[in-house]
Amino acid sequence: LGCRRSTILRAIAPGAGGGPFGQNCDTGSLSALLAHGTNDGTVPFSQGEGSRDHWLAHAGCSMDTQPIDPPGCVEYQGCSMERVVWCTHDQGHNWPDLAPAGIWSFFASF
Repeated sequence: LGCRRSTILRAIAPGAGGGPFGQNCDTGSLSALLAHGTNDGTVPFSQGEGSRDHWLAHAGCSMDTQPIDPPGCVEYQGCSMERVVWCTHDQGHNWPDLAPAGIWSFFASF
C-alpha cells in the first residue's frame, strides 16, 4: 500500500516486512515506521534493512539518526519529505512489545 498509494496515505508502519522488491513506487510524501526483529527466522533481517533503505531513499533522508521512544527506535534525520523511523527488537517474527504505543504515537504525530 505504501508503494502504490503514497499519494493518498500519509504514513505506514509495517512490521517484519521486506520489499518493495524492484517496484516503481508512487512519488508522494509518505512517512514510514518500520519494525523488524534482529532474530526474525521468517523474514530475514536483511530484507527489513532493504525495506528501510528503500523508504530512506524515497524520503531523501541522511544516514544520521536520533534515538526516540520507544527504546530500540531511531529516527533518520535530514529527510526532504517526511519521517522514517527504524525500530529493532529481539522478539523474532512476533508483534513486538514496542508496537502498540510506538505505532500509535507515530500515527498521532500527523
